[in-house]
Amino acid sequence: KVAAVQMEAGVIKKGDKILVTGPTTGVIESCIEEIWLEKKATEKAKKGDLITIPLIHKVRKKDKLFVVKERTNA
Repeated sequence: KVAAVQMEAGVIKKGDKILVTGPTTGVIESCIEEIWLEKKATEKAKKGDLITIPLIHKVRKKDKLFVVKERTNA
């Protein structure tokens, strides 16, 4: 299964932990193992890119994807 994702903000990289959320989907945790941009494998994607990523679970058009980052104390 593959998800098409329009990047609306930030950067996503191979190895990043992600959360996918949606009213029907619920919450899915995963790790980015591959990113495809314009039919080519890439290491990262940025705002404005339309990417595809393989996921084990089914995701839906209105679902949101978030990158999980470690909190740092400022």
